[in-house]
Amino acid sequence: MAPYARMLQVHGYDVVSPDLPLYGLSFTESLKSMDYRDWVKIITEFIKQEFKRDGKPIVLLGASIGGMLAYHAASMSKQVKGLIVTTL
Repeated sequence: MAPYARMLQVHGYDVVSPDLPLYGLSFTESLKSMDYRDWVKIITEFIKQEFKRDGKPIVLLGASIGGMLAYHAASMSKQVKGLIVTTL
């Protein structure tokens, strides 16, 4: 998704690419295992905080599991105004 995120950024959009616990480069010392539902909760809370910070409309992008995660988080958030996903 990086090329798409960069294209949006070049055209003046704010872009945030969160890295989720136990995936990507993130690290956690928690012994509790995480599952997909935890990711949905994390992203939903992140959306709430981002909207609270600046009130700008939020559009989620995602592919594969990121697309499904974006879909589920958007369905739980009133702040999401757009969804661009693939490979659900």
